[in-house]
Amino acid sequence: APDDELRKWFHQHTDQWEAFETRYRQQLAANDAWQPLVALLRQGQALTLLYGSKDTEHNQGVVLREFLLAQL
Repeated sequence: APDDELRKWFHQHTDQWEAFETRYRQQLAANDAWQPLVALLRQGQALTLLYGSKDTEHNQGVVLREFLLAQL
């Protein structure tokens, strides 16, 4: 999940999707916590990503999914 600062920022700036996406990707790249998820995907495991947003196209789950798939 994005850090609290970025999450709160996006909640107040939902019109700035591209900026959120870029900043969240930078946070993901700077932290290796996603690596076990990629390992599971490489093994053929299914992952379920949860998010609390009502917007199904512009949320942290979408960014995380794209980021993880790009690591394969």
